[in-house]
Amino acid sequence: MGAVAWAGIVHCAMVVAWPAMALDPGRSMTQALHRIWQVPQGLPQATIYCVRQTSEGYVWLGTQTGLVRFDGVRFVAVREVGGVSLEGMWVRDIREDAEHGLWIATDGSGVVRIKAGKATRFGKAEGLPSESVNRLLVDAGGAVWACTSEGLAQFGQVKFVARGAAEGLGLKSVGAACEVEGGKVWVGGDGGM
Repeated sequence: MGAVAWAGIVHCAMVVAWPAMALDPGRSMTQALHRIWQVPQGLPQATIYCVRQTSEGYVWLGTQTGLVRFDGVRFVAVREVGGVSLEGMWVRDIREDAEHGLWIATDGSGVVRIKAGKATRFGKAEGLPSESVNRLLVDAGGAVWACTSEGLAQFGQVKFVARGAAEGLGLKSVGAACEVEGGKVWVGGDGGM
């Protein structure tokens, strides 16, 4: 997919991320203000894997080369936070928890949590089944779930706890998760354990 197509997708995702306001039905679409951001306008990379607007109003973009913050005017590549380097990380998903912490799923570098100017990295040593994390889920109770290439993990007090065969999970690679009414977490993926 070309850079122009990805820029269009980013444009649409950003429009969806901002609060919606009704358009004046008396005006044509050509009279509406719109802006397209691409690499020449400051976007560090044209390929965007995820978009998340946080409670602070920033729009966060995950790219194959790292995390990018957009304030509505300019893009800023986040190279490091609190001594933890984020440069070169392939960001696959971004979530915000109830405490306004930013959780970042990466392909090959585990999960990074940013809160109050500090960053904490979670990998296999902290209970993740794999450092290749496909998606994250923050459930209604505030628990953070990591969908990895080697299974599912739920964040506890200080580390992740693997969830698998004991809970009836028959998947090896977990690609996505969602919470349904009643608090149950459904997962999707492939490959039997």
